[in-house]
Amino acid sequence: MIIKFWDYSLGHRVRLFFRRELALILTPFLAVSHASTVIPSSTSSGFSAVPVFQDTESIANIGGDDLTAVLRGISSQVSFAHSYNSNIRQQGPVAGFPVQDDMISTFGGTVSYMSKASTFTFGGFYRGIYSNFYENSEFTAFNQGGGVILNYEGGRLTSTFKAGIDYDAGSNRDFLGNLITRTSFTSALNARYFISPKTVLQTTYNYNYVVVDGGQFDNTQSYDLTASALWKYSALTEIGPGIRYTYRAANAINGRTAIGPTFNINYKLSQKVSISSRFGIDFPSYDSGDSVDPTLTTSIAATYKASKLWSMNLSLYRDTQADPAFPGIFNDVTSARLGYLRNIRRAQFNFGVSYDINQRNGNSQTGGLDRNFITLDTSLGMPIFADNYYGSIFLRYSDQSSDLAQQTWDSLQIGLMISRRF
Repeated sequence: MIIKFWDYSLGHRVRLFFRRELALILTPFLAVSHASTVIPSSTSSGFSAVPVFQDTESIANIGGDDLTAVLRGISSQVSFAHSYNSNIRQQGPVAGFPVQDDMISTFGGTVSYMSKASTFTFGGFYRGIYSNFYENSEFTAFNQGGGVILNYEGGRLTSTFKAGIDYDAGSNRDFLGNLITRTSFTSALNARYFISPKTVLQTTYNYNYVVVDGGQFDNTQSYDLTASALWKYSALTEIGPGIRYTYRAANAINGRTAIGPTFNINYKLSQKVSISSRFGIDFPSYDSGDSVDPTLTTSIAATYKASKLWSMNLSLYRDTQADPAFPGIFNDVTSARLGYLRNIRRAQFNFGVSYDINQRNGNSQTGGLDRNFITLDTSLGMPIFADNYYGSIFLRYSDQSSDLAQQTWDSLQIGLMISRRF
């Protein structure tokens, strides 16, 4: 199983996580893909950190370069967790609004299906998660999502299409700690055409539309279109230039359009070392007529599996996103995460640290909020009850600093979880 906290992105997402040997059927999709140049992106979603039992809360997390190796058929899992959260509203103390804590019980399940027919691999999944807050019933919610995937590998062409819907509710720090419900519609297409054994043309398209209910907040949308020409420099390395076009907006207010060159470097040494990276420059323009200096964009995902005993993951992302809480405002987002996994006999220890920086960029709009957010999380788990179940304990500390006292806060989450795979 995969242990992940309820902390996923508004548009795209950083895909760094830890996995057990007894992973669910979708787990092979989650690896960093050298062939398809999977790039991590954006910051965490901002929802209060309730543990999620498997990293399949969005179809955007399904990827990978060897879908044909995935087990076929139906797989499912149920999980139960009980935890304590010292700051469920993700807000600092202000007059009349003290920091609130609570105990939370969470029950959820996932079901997935994968199959292969000739040159096509196809499937889908569904997740449902019920979280009960004992003293603050307004936070109690049922969150769910699902999606489909279709992969084609034939001749010189390989392509993958993904689409999904996610519905989630709770306190969200990206919306100033307010209670919201959010519905996300996501689709993505990746295609690679092999001109020769050493030359590949690649194009990717990602679209995300987010509908928000609660508070005076706007819906957001984003799409990215990239095209690259990649050359196999060596047996292990793939490099090449490209071009990227992006659009960001909140309810189409002062949309931001950008276009610019990119350069890709991918490296893979069997299953031990894998690096996918993209570096670029954006030349942006705004619907309001404002213009700013070019901005740098970066996406790096690296995995190092030293042995069966331990491994590490590293992710770095820099881009511009529309601020969901302040219409017309755009943030320069920098997000980094380092993860460490250690197998200790039958047990597995995980540790991770994440650091996110959100800064208002140089367009002439007023408002917005600069924020820095750091997270330390750890877990220890192992098979229990004759290896039919998996149990773990987890702990997470989060700290946010910002321009406003109410948006400067910290929180601690601690709990335990038991899951069963079928």
